[in-house]
Amino acid sequence: MTRYLLWAGSLLIILLFAYAFFSDGSGDGPHLFQDDPQQNKGDAQVSQAQLDAILAKDLALTSSLFIRQLSDPLKRWANSPESDAIIFQKLVKEVEQHPHIYGAALVTEGKIEYQTEGFHSEALNQLDFQSSRDEQAVYSNPYSRQDRLYMLIAWPRGKGKWLVGEADLDFIKRFVGDLASVADANGHFFVGGKEPEVQVKDKKQKTARNEEKVPELGWTVVVQSEGKPDQVKNHYRQGEVLVRFKDGIQFDQWLKNHPEFILVKKNGTFYVLRHPHQSTEQLIKSLQKDPQVSQVEPNTIFTKQEMEHKKLPNDEFFREYQWNLAQIGALEGWKISEGRDDLIIAILDTGIDPHHHDLKQKVIQGYNAIDDNNDTEDKHGHGTHVAGIAAAVTNNLTGIAGLSWKNKIMPVKVLNHEGEGGLYEVINGIYWATDHGAKVINLSLGDDQHSDLLYEAIRYAYEHDVVLVAASGNDNVSEPMYPAAYPEVLAVGAVNQHNEKASFSNYGDYLDVTAPGEHIAGTFIDGQYVFMSGTSMAAPHVTGLVALIRARFPELTNEEVMNLIRQTADDIGQPGYDPYYGYGVINVYNALNHVSQGKPIQSLRAPSAPQFRAEKKEPGPWAELKWWVNQLFDQKG
Repeated sequence: MTRYLLWAGSLLIILLFAYAFFSDGSGDGPHLFQDDPQQNKGDAQVSQAQLDAILAKDLALTSSLFIRQLSDPLKRWANSPESDAIIFQKLVKEVEQHPHIYGAALVTEGKIEYQTEGFHSEALNQLDFQSSRDEQAVYSNPYSRQDRLYMLIAWPRGKGKWLVGEADLDFIKRFVGDLASVADANGHFFVGGKEPEVQVKDKKQKTARNEEKVPELGWTVVVQSEGKPDQVKNHYRQGEVLVRFKDGIQFDQWLKNHPEFILVKKNGTFYVLRHPHQSTEQLIKSLQKDPQVSQVEPNTIFTKQEMEHKKLPNDEFFREYQWNLAQIGALEGWKISEGRDDLIIAILDTGIDPHHHDLKQKVIQGYNAIDDNNDTEDKHGHGTHVAGIAAAVTNNLTGIAGLSWKNKIMPVKVLNHEGEGGLYEVINGIYWATDHGAKVINLSLGDDQHSDLLYEAIRYAYEHDVVLVAASGNDNVSEPMYPAAYPEVLAVGAVNQHNEKASFSNYGDYLDVTAPGEHIAGTFIDGQYVFMSGTSMAAPHVTGLVALIRARFPELTNEEVMNLIRQTADDIGQPGYDPYYGYGVINVYNALNHVSQGKPIQSLRAPSAPQFRAEKKEPGPWAELKWWVNQLFDQKG
């Protein structure tokens, strides 16, 4: 049974599949790899408790991040040198346009000097102005009025003066709750007081309670799953297959002779066929006996699984939240390369939010492989988060910093609003991205079964000098995941803030490198920012590094870039290559500096990377596929 997971993650991977796919529900999870990774023997899947704990922290961090964004306008005006009256007048205009701040006041020694109409002055007694230190914000406890939840946020202005805003908290509960529901389809998410009520369907079943505090709100985020999550029985579209016919076969005539089949999609010489009364297994068995059929495969499902030049990025969340960029040497690496705006990063995922202020300047026209059009808007969030890690707009005083400052982003939508897409869409997406100029392709998705058709697409991209980067998966198993396990692909695992293997990260002798993958701040749909965890978050760190390398050193081939990343990674764990970290944690500065100094690039490859047969294909534009696709998909022997 195959399962293509968008190794997404986090809040959202482990948002997503954490719960749907990664746990055995036993609570007896693997050891965290702190000293000797070899202590973790076997393929024991990561426990539900570990996944719940990671999700709880992601949700709590996201809540704190939202509070930080709400306080920013108050901080800005509190630090202004203009008069109180002018400042408050300007603040009022901003509040009128703000979707989540409903009122404001200027307070001196506890007394209101100015206030907007409807400001809830009775709540001022909840603010402890004396507790503020180092010019930090002061928060009231959440309170209810008119059936909504609010809080007061106050910033000191000096001389006993404070700017106070009344913020709506309902949207935070809704938003964070929606995130949790995406991730935890089989459990519960709670935001409450000190002792939140938890309902468990089976009172006899032991469950793990995982809590994280939101200090600004006095809230407790509780994630508690109900034991073993439901298992996905089939990881492909039931009753559908991908079929390739032998040379000379007229498909229209074949379909006329087989009216029981429904044509779902076609492209060149392979087709998606459906049968209303047969299972996928039955279809494969019967079509394999058809002398006109060259190959048949299940239509597997993919689901989502921080200058010598300038100062450091001025993005508002960079210093406080983006520890991951410093950990991989990005700060020093940016002195050598910031990327190049004519070099394209392709993100094969759920699409990208084209209106996000931290992405819209860099997003170019892409392709929707699901609907065969150019509508690549993200309705899920996973793809937008992945894109932001790799290449969010940087040094714009807003949001986060992307690893690559200047590279363009090409959205290729291969997964729908539920984070699912078929093998057909992923294959099409790889060909399209390759033929439209992508120099690096990010694949935060995977499955545990090899596909000849997918591998041919991988080979096509590789032979056109594209660097392919894929997430290893989030099951904490050594079983190879594809496309990560293909030798032409950089397979990426995840580490935490302490450079320890993330508890959920897959491992094995096909793994190339690791990168940060726990609690990663990134862009999200509707202009938001969230924290997510998963190898889906680790992969775009490597993708961003590839973009920096190819921008600064365009003469390097894709194979040289891949070897450079392996060679310059920080060796952690056991000395030399190991299956838990590969060649180590990527190091942006080491990689860029290595080439700058003219040092040789070694030829390196994971020791047990599976080998597959694939013929070298002649290049040809996507628009003129007819001839070469026939050659491409002509199965030999």
